[in-house]
Amino acid sequence: MAVMEASNRRSIRVALIAHDPVARNRRVVQMAEGLAADGYEVCLYVGHDLNWPDGPPVSLSVERCLPTEPEQADDGAIDRLIEAQQPHIVQVNDPVTLARMARVLPATTRLIYDAPGAGQEPLNTVETEPLTQWAGNWWRRLQVGVGERRAAPRVDAVLCSSYLFGEFLQRELKLAEVPVVPIYAALPHQELPRPAAPWLLTGRPAVVVLAPEFAALEVSLTAVAQLRKVELVVINGRGDPAPLQAWAKQHEMTGRLHRLQVDEADLPGALAAARAGLSLSRDHCQRALYDIPDSLFHYLMAGIPVVASWLPGLERIIHQSHFGVLANPDDPAHLADQLARICLDDAAAERFCHNVKVVRKSRYSWEVQQRRLNQLYAQMCGHSSTVVPPQENRQMAAG
Repeated sequence: MAVMEASNRRSIRVALIAHDPVARNRRVVQMAEGLAADGYEVCLYVGHDLNWPDGPPVSLSVERCLPTEPEQADDGAIDRLIEAQQPHIVQVNDPVTLARMARVLPATTRLIYDAPGAGQEPLNTVETEPLTQWAGNWWRRLQVGVGERRAAPRVDAVLCSSYLFGEFLQRELKLAEVPVVPIYAALPHQELPRPAAPWLLTGRPAVVVLAPEFAALEVSLTAVAQLRKVELVVINGRGDPAPLQAWAKQHEMTGRLHRLQVDEADLPGALAAARAGLSLSRDHCQRALYDIPDSLFHYLMAGIPVVASWLPGLERIIHQSHFGVLANPDDPAHLADQLARICLDDAAAERFCHNVKVVRKSRYSWEVQQRRLNQLYAQMCGHSSTVVPPQENRQMAAG
């Protein structure tokens, strides 16, 4: 693979357009920071009223020039900035702005669509609605923006949130001639801190759930209640905890249920003390079918196996690398059996943990995603021809 020198990259101006990267597409900021660190001149275009709690990264130039939502009226600020700054590559993460950029950008500018997947479903729906009830609007916008390309006659590459979603886009939108590159919202690899958690004092293995709604924990509580030697730890839960406590008392979970609030910087150590992490989506929406929950990457970087719903995206990633088990999220008995495989079988737990250590650095760290992104950008700049083409996505995922 031809590698572009940093001095060459510094002459490449990149515009990343994302209305709300903080809440809707965390990996946009990761991509922007990674490209800037590799020498590209990166500008991030965001909503004019974006709430950025800790402020934007110091390595990035940020323009607050977009309406809050892509569908809202635009005063043309983005067009004026793009014309003034003349980026060589423009990366957009919504179909409306994609169509607009395709009309105004010069032919020499490369256009990349960061397909938001299910992370940006219509705002007037709830996440648990069946796919067929709301996918029509999302699907039509995506078809017009990318697949049929009536409004956007040229798209030079497509980024997506997982391999399964990439295969879906490639097949349904007929993108065989366009590079489709999956970039997971993974976490940087790091050496694990020494676990320090209050439940370790009991000597019992713990199952951890990261950032759930308390009301959605009924199945998990019922399953863990059947395993008398296992504890349940809820980290950064949301909602009213009173029903959760009442349910725990009813199922004799008093003393085996822990609720903690943990800062993000301390999450790896807190999670690493658990025997397994739960990622039990019960949805049938597009997010559940194709996207990968952020919690899965937190568990991987903490070095613990995963117990996940047997949904297509999760099934693919877990079965390939054998770092966890799948369970029926609506069946507490089946979930209890799967939890017991990890929590009560030391030999099996050791095998799963070994597999986690193997894949978290080699396949599911942010560093791996960044290398894939760099390959694409090098190709877009004409310095490399070695981006993995769409038909090889399956083999790359398996490798």
